Amino acid sequence: MGPRQLLTVGGLCATFAVSASWVYKHTKNGARDALPVVRLGCKRLRFDPDKIALYIRSRERHRPDATLDSSDGLLESAERGISH
Repeated sequence: MGPRQLLTVGGLCATFAVSASWVYKHTKNGARDALPVVRLGCKRLRFDPDKIALYIRSRERHRPDATLDSSDGLLESAERGISH
């Protein structure tokens, strides 16, 4: 098998559910936190799907109201420092 197919802007938008304006904002020269991009000429952009997936995962934010699952929700008295 050969190298992976690079994504176009449209392909990136469809694959990762982002808007074209978001893509262009993150590919401008000097953009803060820029996307990993392959530039083919002055206006043609292509993207390696593996690098984009890593980029998105590394910047993913979790909901601030999310909770962590606990095993049973109870701690033993000794673990909490409570003596009877």
